[in-house]
Amino acid sequence: MLNLSEVELSGLSVHKIGNKSRAEGMVAASEAVSIDDESMSHVLKSYFIDPFKNHEFYHFTHDSDLLLNEVYSYAKSIFLDPEQMHLQSIRIAKHLYEQSEHPQIKSGELYVAHFEHCLFNGFVTDMVGIFKSENKDTYLKVYPQGRAFAIDKEEGININKLDKGCLIINDGEDEGYK
Repeated sequence: MLNLSEVELSGLSVHKIGNKSRAEGMVAASEAVSIDDESMSHVLKSYFIDPFKNHEFYHFTHDSDLLLNEVYSYAKSIFLDPEQMHLQSIRIAKHLYEQSEHPQIKSGELYVAHFEHCLFNGFVTDMVGIFKSENKDTYLKVYPQGRAFAIDKEEGININKLDKGCLIINDGEDEGYK
């Protein structure tokens, strides 16, 4: 059983990933995102965690040696030393970019997050989240201007619609995590 009600976002890195077949490139951030605002942390947790209502579990595999599965190895490094999260997130971003050759894959932001206080099968553990936002929505921004109001439009990510994502739970390391 997975309980995410007490989960805390303890680290976040964001990178821009393009489609390799269109030579869109990638931009790796030089450092992790600093989240000092509790309300921003709450919004991000909601954006990343709330879509995971149905708990289908999979695990990493590799034909010859599980350590040769790149994402498994990057997640393992984060679990062993959360201070490595940003470095490993860059490796995840590069790996994703190298795999992004299908013409239907859109460019977007890649988020790699570390979460603590996840309750899984009766014990507390941590998780790594890998998410990608590809679709932008147009939003209206209404603000006062003198004694009237002005309206602008902005493009942004709809926090109610996570495009793609997975959570890697620090459980079952020898079997490829959950």
